[in-house]
Amino acid sequence: MIHPTLVEAQEVGDGNLNLVFKIFDTTGVSRIVVKQALPYVRCVGESWPLTLDRARLEAQTLVAHYQALPAAYGEKSTISTLNWR
Repeated sequence: MIHPTLVEAQEVGDGNLNLVFKIFDTTGVSRIVVKQALPYVRCVGESWPLTLDRARLEAQTLVAHYQALPAAYGEKSTISTLNWR
């Protein structure tokens, strides 16, 4: 666990479903990104509830994708492709 006085968090993005933060160390280098699911649609409010379990499902999906496709090489927008190893 990193001591809270040794890092700084900056919210990035303006998503409707999640909070996303970049975490910086004392030298200003971003070391990690934290994505937190909210229990409702952010732009509507608590009248539109969502399950928090979607964060677990997304994490499991990302792990499975990484195991199957461990290296992403980028994209070529002119021909709408994604490239993996």
